[in-house]
Amino acid sequence: PTQPAARDAQMLSEVKTLVTIGEADVRLLTLVEVTIVQGEPSQIELALPPGYEMVSTSGTSLERTESHPDRVTLFVTNAAQRRHQFLISLERQNDGGSFKLETSFPTLTAARRETGEVAVEGVGTLEIAPASVPGLRRMDVREVDRALASAARQSLSAAFRYQRTVDVPPTLTMDVRRFPDAAVLAAVAERAIATTLVTSEGHALTEITLWMRNRAQPFMKVALPEGASLLSVEVGGSPASPVEGKDGSRVPLLRPGYRPDGLYAVSFVYLHSGSPFAKKGDMQMTLPKMDVPVNVLEWELFVPDRYRVDRFDGTVLRADLFEHATVTEVNQGGGSAVASGYGRGFGGTVGGAMTAMPGQIVGRIIDPTGAPLPGVTVMVQGGGQRQQATTDNSGAYVVSGLPSGPLVVEAQMPGFANARRSVLFDQRPRQVDMAMRVGGVAETVTVTAEAPVIDTRNAESGLTIRTDEPRNDVQGQVQAKSREADTAPSVNVQSLQRRASGVLPVRMEVPRSGTSHRFMKPLVIDEATVVSFRYKKR
Repeated sequence: PTQPAARDAQMLSEVKTLVTIGEADVRLLTLVEVTIVQGEPSQIELALPPGYEMVSTSGTSLERTESHPDRVTLFVTNAAQRRHQFLISLERQNDGGSFKLETSFPTLTAARRETGEVAVEGVGTLEIAPASVPGLRRMDVREVDRALASAARQSLSAAFRYQRTVDVPPTLTMDVRRFPDAAVLAAVAERAIATTLVTSEGHALTEITLWMRNRAQPFMKVALPEGASLLSVEVGGSPASPVEGKDGSRVPLLRPGYRPDGLYAVSFVYLHSGSPFAKKGDMQMTLPKMDVPVNVLEWELFVPDRYRVDRFDGTVLRADLFEHATVTEVNQGGGSAVASGYGRGFGGTVGGAMTAMPGQIVGRIIDPTGAPLPGVTVMVQGGGQRQQATTDNSGAYVVSGLPSGPLVVEAQMPGFANARRSVLFDQRPRQVDMAMRVGGVAETVTVTAEAPVIDTRNAESGLTIRTDEPRNDVQGQVQAKSREADTAPSVNVQSLQRRASGVLPVRMEVPRSGTSHRFMKPLVIDEATVVSFRYKKR
């Protein structure tokens, strides 16, 4: 009997290609889907774009391949199978930099109809300008096939659709402009507080505390004034050792075993000897350059009370020109305020002037005697997020970037019972102070008192709120004489005075009385902060 003639194979194909523009190459990852509508072909031939080398070929129905300069033959395991899927990887070298890209795509030449998608991604900082190419239609990158999009490692820059109507597939043409990569910002300080004590002999003792967010930067370069010396460094409430380099001092931002994933404190103290005060004259104070950007810098300058200072100038602004709320010393919950600015008694709210910005929770942690607790881990959880901070030498902490809604603030420290507060947060700055009592680590004390809102528009919590607004020169001169009460030293000054007397390895006549002058500077980026003033002996 006569054998029936084999029917010619007829196929439909869908070709989806991811174009990756690398540093020195161009790669094509192509997913080929073949549908057999007639016949039982045992091999399928794919035409390859010129200039590319075959890297790999795979597929569940693939038995073997035969590679040729301009095509590849795919042998299938089951000729009766109606659908096949293959993954083809190609690459070609590129000189790098900016260039004009021209590329076509793998194609099934025997297909009766072939449709395709093309997605483009680039490694590094690129600007891609596709040309208008016949046969290619722009599409939204969000509409790219999921299988193709999942293969991309970078964000997709462009996407196209096409339907091949001739034997030659469409060619993608685009101008690729590559920009040099910028250095990754590894560390940033959301806030920095500098406190300087100046003696009549011209000695200046300065402490700088930074609230850091740090990916992996181990040290911070600090350009101290000539003749200055570092006295101490603390990272996350524990001592650390500075490093001296040929081009300046290095303050450690991390220490062994301490890799915080949230905001934490880094502080250092240095001593600088300047010119002594005369009966009258001019003086200039400078904070060192630091090679991490600082969002907001606050500087408190404490001058002995035997001198009157005025006519401030420099790269800073007076703090009273900024409309931020200040919480003055108060006490809720039955404790009594003390001169140091800390509340006494368990369960009381800690007093002391603190500032905060929208989206922040600040506070102080004390022990049952009212002394500050440095090194306490403060956890804030809510909205599926968790933030962590560590109290500084004055027991203060700040947590930024918090979500709205119910939050739980918990203080933890070995040897003390955990303290916990619940806060309904609405982006207005809150002050959450807690006292920790001695106890086991398994104990938790929950305080139910509402955390005060630091807001000039709401004084319902019983807080005394003061907002300083800019005034004209005449008003400023009138207010200057009546502002003596506002220049009392903050708890930062008092803490530095105590430490200089007992802990720091320094011999100097620490000023015990005087006036504080506060300044602010937003966005400090590797620059010295300078304030100058005129003084006269009282």
